[in-house]
Amino acid sequence: MIKHLLDYLGGRPRSQDILPIIIAGFIPALLAIIFSISFAGLLFNGALSNYLPLGIGLALVGTLVLTLSIPLTSTYRGTVGGLIAEPAIVLGLIATSLATRLEGQTLIATILAAVMVAGLSTGLGLYLLARFKLGQIGQYVPYPVIGGFLAGLGMILCQGAFSFVLPFQFGLANLESLRNPQLWPSLMLVVGVGTLLWLAQRFRPSAYNIPVILAGAIALFWLIMLAGGETQADIQQAN
Repeated sequence: MIKHLLDYLGGRPRSQDILPIIIAGFIPALLAIIFSISFAGLLFNGALSNYLPLGIGLALVGTLVLTLSIPLTSTYRGTVGGLIAEPAIVLGLIATSLATRLEGQTLIATILAAVMVAGLSTGLGLYLLARFKLGQIGQYVPYPVIGGFLAGLGMILCQGAFSFVLPFQFGLANLESLRNPQLWPSLMLVVGVGTLLWLAQRFRPSAYNIPVILAGAIALFWLIMLAGGETQADIQQAN
């Protein structure tokens, strides 16, 4: 089996290429895990925060299946894939709307069904585009439309980032709640990490910026928590 896999990948790598290959595989894997957790947070926040562990588990399993099936079934060996933010944002808006109408097992079952239908519909749409060779249809969408769409997604991502660390759904209607000093450490961490990522990519772009900064932020968070006498159980109970 290993021999067939190596043949599929282009043969046995040279000894001097092993470390770069490991690094090249480790960074996307780390980012895939982080993105999976983040996108699950976009979907399961606010009234749905109790289902966040379930969402993270589903996102990780989906990422594993996706990242294995795409390179192993694609006609191009270098093809890789992973989760993207756009469907998570749309599904997050749907979940927030459903949370105001449903509750309990009915709510989570409906959301999971919506996720499944969205995934199958997306796959079918992509298959039809490829089957009828309509890949160039995107060039007929005006640039202002694409720019406005991406700008709107950016705003929703920012809102979701703050809602992920706040005990309520962040929005213009509850800006007064941000005066609570107990919320400032979480807000400062979100703003600090986001600003640092932007500055790093703006002035010194590198594939290592995101994993290094995120790993440093995670380590700093746990050092501060442990130095303050907090345990993992206390943090989970507070969330």
